[in-house]
Amino acid sequence: METPLCGAKPGNFFTGCDEAGFGLAQLIIAPTIAWKVSPNHSIGVSPLFAMQRFEAFGLQGVAPLSKYPSKFSNNGHDVALGVGVRVGWYAEVRPWLSLGAAYSSKVYMQEFDDYKGLFAEGSFDIPANYSVGAAIRPNDDWIIALDIQRIEFAEVKALGNSVLNSLSPGAPAIGSASGSAFGWDRNQTNYKLGVTYFASPQLSLRAGYAYGERANDNDIDATTLSVLTPNPIHQFALGLSWKTQQGNELHVGFEHFIKETYRGPSALFPGARESVTPYVNAIHVAYTWAL
Repeated sequence: METPLCGAKPGNFFTGCDEAGFGLAQLIIAPTIAWKVSPNHSIGVSPLFAMQRFEAFGLQGVAPLSKYPSKFSNNGHDVALGVGVRVGWYAEVRPWLSLGAAYSSKVYMQEFDDYKGLFAEGSFDIPANYSVGAAIRPNDDWIIALDIQRIEFAEVKALGNSVLNSLSPGAPAIGSASGSAFGWDRNQTNYKLGVTYFASPQLSLRAGYAYGERANDNDIDATTLSVLTPNPIHQFALGLSWKTQQGNELHVGFEHFIKETYRGPSALFPGARESVTPYVNAIHVAYTWAL
């Protein structure tokens, strides 16, 4: 169906044209300095150098609500840089038990020049997080690990502001400090259980499970924009590491998020209700060089 905004192009759920969505890629470089402060205790510090590459498309229908309507959608790829820091502690308290803790500050990102009308305050900071963990080694072939992690989603305005903030007359525009965002208004605690089996000196096999309550409820903030930001509760993972004769390692992992349906009232269509069921899988590949 033709619309005044889209002409002959089809409209979409967000009242824009053609397909709607966005792509966000993040690269974080974390060179690490570590000290062994005693025979069984070590600390480390990593400056975090981040780069984000972002593109949004099909959101033209919402652009009039933005502080910068021309910097909202369909502007191709844009790049932003940022910095933060991570500190950590590791201890072998028993031959069979190791403990650790880490803190990563918020990574403060530059504004996206071409999308500063989309994000609250114009940028997409990476939230701070902190964690504690324990690893048990019942014998030389197995490690069982438990981590508890807290992520401060609500402290990043581009994540924590409510979807509704800019949707009423006279409200602050999208792109301003108080403008609409994704409604992740709760900090999230994640619980992770992992198992490693050393099948041979070269091959390590891994499996894991993670649980974390969503950063929003089944309300207006949970449905309309969850099409763009899926946040499932349960996650399973499998992986392996292969060590070469030179000491280098190839790491491969696969994650599957158990589908979970979000239900709630629509922010875009008053009186309507919506449901969203994200399907999320992820593949990780890394390579470690021994110097």
